[in-house]
Amino acid sequence: MKIYLSLFFFCTYLISGQVAALGFTDQYSAPNWTQAIDGGSIDLTQTPASISITSSDDASGEINKFQDFTISATNAGLVSFNWSYLTQDTDGAGNDDFGWLLNGVFTKISNGDGAANQSGVFSASVAVGDVFGFRAYSLDSFGGAATTTISQFAAPVPLPTAVWLFGSGLFGFLWQAKRKNQVF
Repeated sequence: MKIYLSLFFFCTYLISGQVAALGFTDQYSAPNWTQAIDGGSIDLTQTPASISITSSDDASGEINKFQDFTISATNAGLVSFNWSYLTQDTDGAGNDDFGWLLNGVFTKISNGDGAANQSGVFSASVAVGDVFGFRAYSLDSFGGAATTTISQFAAPVPLPTAVWLFGSGLFGFLWQAKRKNQVF
């Protein structure tokens, strides 16, 4: 019986660490995110496959304008995504940054000294309740904007109830099988 119980808990542990929302779906569907827009835009027309976030280019000359797309983590684990950045800014990538937000702390992903067209893969761990997301940052809101498309988004989600029910049923089945094989 101990081997069956150990096997059940081991399988449950393995499964629970691998459950993830793929794309902007389920609890991570686009309407569940918070948008903060200051002169730029957030395009959700390609969801659930991707979203695009564009920095400010309203010619205001105002500094430090942010476009944020954030949500609270429903489960602890790894968040990962692909990103593709393209700036039209006449001053290059240095005035329009793209990055990751975690509990209000901005981590720049795009390279300000890099090419106008950049891309990569990013991943970070989150805890339950962490507020995470993406930011398009404009230093001067002038000379052209940068647009970043986020795709292949994956985030941890709670283990579905069906898996727990299946595991409980399996445990009960194994318990009955063990009891039938006992000698009285």
